[in-house]
Formats: sequence, structure tokens, C-alpha cells
Amino acid sequence: MKTVTPKLQFLDLSHWSWPVDWDSLKKNTDLIAIGWKATEGNYNTDQYYAQAREQATQRGYLWMAYHFATNNNVEQQVDRFLNVAKPNFNTRLALDWEDYGEKQMTLDQVEEFLRLVDEKTNRLVTLYSGNTAKEALGNTKNEFLGRHPLWIPRYASEGGQPAPQASWSAWDIWQYAADGSGVQPNTAAGVKGHPDCNVFYDDVETVKKNWSGGPVTVTPPITKPPPIVQPPVAPQQVVTVTVSAPPGVTVNVVKIVS
Repeated sequence: MKTVTPKLQFLDLSHWSWPVDWDSLKKNTDLIAIGWKATEGNYNTDQYYAQAREQATQRGYLWMAYHFATNNNVEQQVDRFLNVAKPNFNTRLALDWEDYGEKQMTLDQVEEFLRLVDEKTNRLVTLYSGNTAKEALGNTKNEFLGRHPLWIPRYASEGGQPAPQASWSAWDIWQYAADGSGVQPNTAAGVKGHPDCNVFYDDVETVKKNWSGGPVTVTPPITKPPPIVQPPVAPQQVVTVTVSAPPGVTVNVVKIVS
């Protein structure tokens, strides 16, 4: 992996960050994207999501909606997330998979969530995870997860890039600071306290080009052509005629079709 210097390119926020001084965000000269928690489990919606999205996109920021994972019914979580996130061409979608005690999402549920959202939106969901993914996967390579962009946290006072789990050759987003931990810059003009600060692995133009994670190439199902229906054939009618003639008389039979 190449060496990336932490700089504030992406802020991920939630209702805890409200209110935001949106006009002051422009003072963060490297900032190009805003992420906001849309939902949690199958029971919670962030009350400021829609307002934050409107304010951020009006100012030209790339927009991410993320879902905080729980072990509730996955289909219900997906439905809630997409109904709230309302993704468009400028929306990146992410699943936040981290330690959550008895409510933590399982590995199988993570795969189910990603697969469902991929199929419904025709894009690849970004997966946020650090130690949770490493502990669940160990040293194994999960090709399905590895196709999804990795957003990884690592807070080190002296720097040092995160090492992704074996399923990924490189991370896509590095959350390098949160709650005051991590290297500078760990504050943002317009946002109170010490927000979650992130840097991208790729250059800005590549990030913008690939932002939404789609479209995903989907192999269409093989469909059989409809059967050819032949018109019904009328049954043949057989008529038996018995003709008697005396010896020496020739009888000619002529078939007439009407």
C-alpha cells in the first residue's frame, strides 16, 4: 500500500454533531465529503438526517448515508435504511459494523445486508469495520466482503496506517481521528468537539468518480423463450363407402376435397 498522510477530507457525523455551522465548513479546505448516520437496527432513524443532507449537498459536498448494524432482522434493517437514506447518484451507502455487545451483527448478517443493498441499489456498499471484521474473519479471505470498499478506523498518536484484514488488499477510507484520539487534524471548523475525521486512499478525482459505488454489473437471469403454440389441427374424418358392381363393370373412385 502507498503511504497516505492524514488530512480532513471526509467527516462522518450524526445527531450528536447537531447543530452544524454549515457555512463554516468551507474553512476546512480539504473537505470534500460528508457522511451522516441515517439509521440503526430496525428501530431508529436519525432525526437530522434529511436536513443535514440538504445542507451538505446544497454546498456541493459528496454525501454518504450509513447504517449502524445490529442483530435485528436484516431485511427490516435494509428496508428502514433505504427508506431513510433515499440514495441517488450522489449518495454513497455504508454499513457500520462494530462491537455492540449482545446486539452486535453477525458475519452472516453482514453478508446478507450487503447483498440485499447491493441488489436493490445496483451499487457496492462500503463496509466500516476494524477489529470486529478481523476477529470475525481471522486470517481467512472472504472474497464477497473483499469486493466492498473498506472504511477502517485506526487512531494512533504517532500516525501509522491501518492494516486491513486479509480480504482486502488496501483500505478505501481511513478514520484516523475520533473523540480527540488520533493524529491532527482532529477538529473541524463548523462542527463542535472532536468529530470523526477521515482521509481517502485514492486521489480526489478518483474518489469523486467512484463515489457512489455503482453501477454494479449484474448478470441477468437466463430466461427461457415462451413456448411456440401451434394452432389446433382438426381431426381427420374417415368415410367408408361400400360399392358393389357386377362382373365386368369398372368402378372409378374420385376424391373430392371441399
